[in-house]
Amino acid sequence: MIRRWKKAFELPHILWWMPAVAILGFFYPILFGDMLLSGVAHGISEDLPMHLWFAEAMRSGAWAINPFYFGGVPSYLSQTDMLHPVSFVFYKLLKPLTAYYWIIALSFLGQWYSFYLLSRKLNMSQLAAVFASFVWIFNQWNIQWGGLEAIGVFLATVPLIPFLIIKINEGKRVWLYALLAVAVLAPNWVFSLTQTTLYLAAAMMAFALFLDFQKKGLNLAGYKTTLIWLAIIFVSLAAVFPIIKADYAIHSISFRSGGLSHEETLKDYYNGFDLIHFVSPFTVLPFLNTEYTHFYMGILPILLVILAWQKRSENIYVKFFFWLAILALIAAVKYSPIFFVLSKLPAFNLFRGSGKILFLTTFSLAVLAGCGLDALRRAEGLAVFSRVARLYKRLLIALSVIIVAANLLYYFAFDLLSRIGFRIFMRFGYDHTLRKEPTYYFDKVTALLGSWFRELSFSNTELWLAIITLALTGVLVALLTKGKLAVGTFSILAILLTYGSSLMIWHKYYQFIPASVLDKTPTVQFLLEHLDYRYRALTFNIGLESYKDMGLKYDDPRERYQFEAATLVSDLGMIYGIETLNGHEAFLTLRQQFISEFNSQFATQKITLDQKKDLFQSKIPLLSMMNVKYVVSSLPLDAPFVKRFESDIVGTRIPLYMYENPNALPRIYFATSSAYIPEDLLDSELRNKIDEIRDFGEKTLIECDDCAAAVGSSGKVALKSYKADDIQLGSENKGDQWLVLSNSYLPGWRAFIDGKETKIYRANYLFQAIKVPAGKREIVFKYKII
Repeated sequence: MIRRWKKAFELPHILWWMPAVAILGFFYPILFGDMLLSGVAHGISEDLPMHLWFAEAMRSGAWAINPFYFGGVPSYLSQTDMLHPVSFVFYKLLKPLTAYYWIIALSFLGQWYSFYLLSRKLNMSQLAAVFASFVWIFNQWNIQWGGLEAIGVFLATVPLIPFLIIKINEGKRVWLYALLAVAVLAPNWVFSLTQTTLYLAAAMMAFALFLDFQKKGLNLAGYKTTLIWLAIIFVSLAAVFPIIKADYAIHSISFRSGGLSHEETLKDYYNGFDLIHFVSPFTVLPFLNTEYTHFYMGILPILLVILAWQKRSENIYVKFFFWLAILALIAAVKYSPIFFVLSKLPAFNLFRGSGKILFLTTFSLAVLAGCGLDALRRAEGLAVFSRVARLYKRLLIALSVIIVAANLLYYFAFDLLSRIGFRIFMRFGYDHTLRKEPTYYFDKVTALLGSWFRELSFSNTELWLAIITLALTGVLVALLTKGKLAVGTFSILAILLTYGSSLMIWHKYYQFIPASVLDKTPTVQFLLEHLDYRYRALTFNIGLESYKDMGLKYDDPRERYQFEAATLVSDLGMIYGIETLNGHEAFLTLRQQFISEFNSQFATQKITLDQKKDLFQSKIPLLSMMNVKYVVSSLPLDAPFVKRFESDIVGTRIPLYMYENPNALPRIYFATSSAYIPEDLLDSELRNKIDEIRDFGEKTLIECDDCAAAVGSSGKVALKSYKADDIQLGSENKGDQWLVLSNSYLPGWRAFIDGKETKIYRANYLFQAIKVPAGKREIVFKYKII
């Protein structure tokens, strides 16, 4: 028995259980501890609610459209993995929240095993492959983006693609591996980020060319691997073409329909100051570096990457991954010439966020780190690493001097630096502001300088996590180069350091918080008690800075999500089944963006709270047209709004009122009268027409070039069955009349009167309308885009 247990801790047996134990232990809080993962951008506010909605909608058979996006874009077309076979099975078998977090955790396990498989194919030793696999899954790009379900599943497949290309290049069972590549690649085009899939496909085209060149030189006729990879791309796209077609139907009426300009693509980029994240992942210095801290992968892997170059002659893959890492890194920098060229190419010009290409850098660096660890097994490798160790020692000394100097300056010269900074701002920056009182900007400059110093302060625990990792790395390197550690022992300790430092650093980043932050607040309870498909709710969002002025501690993750659950300013309404005009959807049509613009006009900090209140109340006709019956507000509102109850936001003293709008129009109604405008009217002119109407209950704007006025007295419409994608009505009217359905006008909606399809027209800029003939009618609205 003892011998059997001992064998379980030896290679290769340890590989069957060690990665699972390590990764499930890492994600223990969300899998078994009733916690939520709050540090990932968009996680709780957008991604989690969307997937929880889908799980429930799938069970009810009404997932074709998501009504919580203003009757708008189907969530499965919004770069999520909802229809991915893996997700589909999990949501069928498990509770929604359980399924969501198990998919994320298991995707990291999939990342580990797929990268280990590739590493062994790249001729790494077992220990080096284990080390490289942990470097890959715990690099910052994977941690930040992999915490979103769709991207986590995508990352699990990334290493499989180069593995399959190598197998194809070897020339055995080519069609089997090609079919496997199609099966791996196809879901990524539509169920994860299409952008990252496009970058991966392009990089692997270069990989296929590289492998063919190694075999055939300049004999292009023999480039079979490249041709097969091209075929794999086309076949994978064909396999998911119905979803791509549906996606394009929405895309063609979005702001991305004509491709983005280079300036529009410059989001999620990097600059030179972001290189600090290679050694300290959390250090963000406003206006110097960016908030996108995706570089960190541990200092030891970086040191080993330098060493990997020594293996370029015996391992043909080293050169390729070196260049891929460098080119992808350059492409992620603002105003990069590489990304500028990409932004001009068809397909590539439809995406923004140059930084999303960076996963190719971290992927390549993880490969090179494993190769570097193997290079230590040679005498010349150790000699080179000794020189690297001396450079690292100087780096540690320089960082120590900078940190100590920063702390001394903060304690002894902060007031002087604040005055100097203020004078510089008044000289070069004041003219570009609203030109408020100088004292206002002195406080801002002081706060900015304070934030910089706090990042380097000895009281900053995040800085200490980085310092500990740097110090432990230095100890390991010193012991190895002085001959006090064998390479094998060093490799094992390198694996432990990679995992241990990741556990310390990323648990700090993830900021696990109790799932109780999603408990139903008084706001939610009220809206659930008054749930009515005919009406929507809206939060009068006065802007984050205004809430902070009222006492909101937005940097506290628990208070932040309690605030969002109380005010429903994010997509959390989906979790409770409450339809609001708040939240965020990245794939809006041009006209649906009206809702985002409508909400953001109140969040500005350029006007006072009283001015915001007056502006909001001036929009009552639009609110009523958009079926807004209930308004959540931290400011008291005047008539015609009727206050239904008041409370405080959980954990704060910020007031919260619930108001009812008695003028709200229902979702479905017969128009009292109609006015016709051309179907090709300029958007600016159309919005002016909308702004002119003071009562949409009296007049409905129909976009129609050849319509005659509908006549007849007010008809009656009765609901027979209501689902988000299937609405069945019965109507009775004495003359032809316009029936308005206040769901977004989108491709995929079809209307039938007595079983015969009828044309849907745009109504009131956003909605749908059909002309219903006199008499008793059976009316059906159906949505189906795939």
